[in-house]
Amino acid sequence: MRRLARNEEGFTLIEVLISAAVFMIGFSILIAVLSTSLGKISTKETNLASCIAREYMTISCISEPLHSSDTTVCRSEICLDLKRIVTDKEGLVGIRVMVNRQVTGKNLVDLYCELAKSKE
Repeated sequence: MRRLARNEEGFTLIEVLISAAVFMIGFSILIAVLSTSLGKISTKETNLASCIAREYMTISCISEPLHSSDTTVCRSEICLDLKRIVTDKEGLVGIRVMVNRQVTGKNLVDLYCELAKSKE
C-alpha cells in the first residue's frame, strides 16, 4: 500500500463539507430574498383590489340576472382581472368575486356571498 505524503495538494473531506455548507447557507438566503422581493404586493395594489372587489360584489348582489363574467379593470396604472362566478344550489345563489393581478395572475382578493333566491 502506498502512503500519502503530507505535502500533497488538495482539500480534505472536512474542508469540502464546510465550504459546501457555507455555500448552501448563502445560496438559500439569496433565494429567500429574491423570492420575497419578486412576489411583493404593494399596499396600494391591495387596497385598490379590495375596493374594487367590494364594489363588484355589491353590484353583483343587487343586479338581475346573475351570471358569471370576466372583466379587466385598470385604475391608477394598476390593471386587475375580475372574475365573478355565480352558482345556484338548492335555492341559494352563491357569488364569488376574485381579483387577480393581471400580469402574474396572483390572487389578491377572494370574496364569497350566498343569497336566498328571490321567489317570484
